[in-house]
Amino acid sequence: MPIRTLPITHDTIYLRQLSLTTTIGPGDVWSRAGKSTPVQLSVQLRLQPHFLATPASSDDLGETISYGVLAKQLTGAIAAQKEGFSTLKHFAEFVREQAAALARGRNAEIDVEAVLGEGLLLADAVGVLMGADTSKEGVLFVDGLRIACVVGVNPHERLQKQWVVINLTLWEIPGELWVQYPVAIKKVVDAVETSEYLTIESLATEIARILCVECGVGKITVAVEKPSALTFAKGSGVQITRERAFFG
Repeated sequence: MPIRTLPITHDTIYLRQLSLTTTIGPGDVWSRAGKSTPVQLSVQLRLQPHFLATPASSDDLGETISYGVLAKQLTGAIAAQKEGFSTLKHFAEFVREQAAALARGRNAEIDVEAVLGEGLLLADAVGVLMGADTSKEGVLFVDGLRIACVVGVNPHERLQKQWVVINLTLWEIPGELWVQYPVAIKKVVDAVETSEYLTIESLATEIARILCVECGVGKITVAVEKPSALTFAKGSGVQITRERAFFG
């Protein structure tokens, strides 16, 4: 899939993949409530242009925002939440609040990405992206959802199932879906497993329809890749973005 990034045009201080453990609803990889799960947390403070010129000139840590202090403060604040967090969105909002408190008076825009490597049984990861721009309400993403299905136009592709790898990015998400996303993803899995499309374009569109029409997502990006389609390519696929209005 295309790399998921946020535009960086400001001076920036960031943490990348800070490893933590906490409790986030709906639960662990089996959706068991109250079970701790590992989290990879990335935080980006987008500052004003040339903000870092002053500490660069003075070589004085006191004139910048220490990433060490940021990491320590976030780790401590998250650990202090003994009841955990109700959803990924709740977790991201909490992290943004903590980072904003440290950056107070610096006019910083704060982006948060939290990734659960053990969040969904058939996927590599599920996570949230929350930024100061279009993702301020929280974007849910699913990476590396692997499902076997019959898909392809070639005769040999009609004989047995092959793996497809699906990546999803969901915007404008109903509140309940932050808790029930495993149910929504199971709908996708069940539909893909029994599908027999000739093209991955059709498969990607059906996935988008399920999540938009049946699950209430306002906007979605779906990437579908076939790792076995071409002998000398690691993968080949398509990516589409659809809004719920597209489906009538």
